[in-house]
Amino acid sequence: MGKTTMAAATAVRAARAGVKTLVVSTDGLGDTLGVPLTLTPSGPVEIEPSLFAEQVDGHSRPDSTGQSLVESVLGTSSLSELPGVANVLALLALREQVRDGPWDLVVVDCAPILRLLALPEVLTRLRLGPALLAARSMGLGRLGEDLAGAIAVLRAPSTSVRLVLTPESGAIADAKRTRTTLGLHGLSVDAVVANRVVPAGGDDAWRRSWVASQNVQLAAAEAAFAPLALLRAPYLPAEPVGLEALSRLADQVFEDVESFADHDWTFERADDGYDLLVDLPTARAADVDLTRRGDELVLTIGSRRRVLMLPSALRRCVVRGARMREGRLRVHFEPDPALWPRS
Repeated sequence: MGKTTMAAATAVRAARAGVKTLVVSTDGLGDTLGVPLTLTPSGPVEIEPSLFAEQVDGHSRPDSTGQSLVESVLGTSSLSELPGVANVLALLALREQVRDGPWDLVVVDCAPILRLLALPEVLTRLRLGPALLAARSMGLGRLGEDLAGAIAVLRAPSTSVRLVLTPESGAIADAKRTRTTLGLHGLSVDAVVANRVVPAGGDDAWRRSWVASQNVQLAAAEAAFAPLALLRAPYLPAEPVGLEALSRLADQVFEDVESFADHDWTFERADDGYDLLVDLPTARAADVDLTRRGDELVLTIGSRRRVLMLPSALRRCVVRGARMREGRLRVHFEPDPALWPRS
C-alpha cells in the first residue's frame, strides 16, 4: 500500500462526494481499483458515476498528441522500452485532460517527477547537431513547450501535492528533501500521509515495539512538516483493493482534510524596488545559492537547481541582497538606473 493506493482512495472519495474525478497513473492503478485498465488503452474509463481512470504507459493512447510527439522526437514507436517515458506521457496526459477534459478534479499518481521538472528548461537550451533532421528539431521544441505547459499546471494555485511516506527516519529525510525541491519548483504540498502505521492495542510485545518505534518517527515527522497536516494510514491486514476497500481507507485517512494549495513564487513592490518571494520549506539559508544570469535567476540547493525566468520589471533591476526566513527566500531587486527612464 503506497502512493497508488492513496491516489486511488483520494479519487474514490472525491467522486462519491459528487466531484467528477479522473485519476491518472503510470503503475498498477487497474490492480488497485480492481479494473483491467491495461486492456482499454483508448483513454479514460468510467469506473462508477463521477469516477474515471486512465493508465498511462508506452502502449497507452496510441492516438494521443503527447505520445505522437514523443515518438517523433525520439524516433521510435517502442516507447515502453525507454526508461522514464511513462512519466513524460503522464505529464502530457495531465495537461491534455486539465485543458480539454470535463473534470472537476484530476488526481495524478506518478513515479517521482522531480527530474522532469527541469526538462523543459533543458530542452530549450539543447543545441542540436547538424545531422538531426529538421522535423525532429521542430518536434523537440514543441515537446519542450508542451512539457512546460504541463508543469505550469502542476504549479497552478489550484494544484497541490500530497507526500506519502513510511514512518521511518530515512523515508522522512527523503520526503523533507522532496518537499524542499517541490517548493523550489513552485509546487505546493498540502499534506503528508504516513503510511502503514501499526495500530496500538493488544498485549503483543512485537506490536508494542513497532508502535513505540513508529510513534517516535511520527513525532519527528510532525515537527519536520509543521504546519502541514500529518495524516495516518493504518497498516491493514490486507491490501485495500477495489472501490469499497479504498472508500473505507479514504474515510479513515482523509476525513475533514481540505486542500490549501495557494503558493507559488511571486514578487511585490518594496520601498526602493521589488522583492521576489520563493517558498522553500525546510531549506536552510546556508544551503541556498543564488545566481543572476541575464534574464534568469538560478536557485541551487545542493544538487538541485531551479531556473526562474524573471518578469519584465525585474529584468531591468539588479540584485541587491537575499535572505531566508521561516522557509521563504526573499530576493531584493533595485532598478538599474541605466535601464529605467528618469522621471
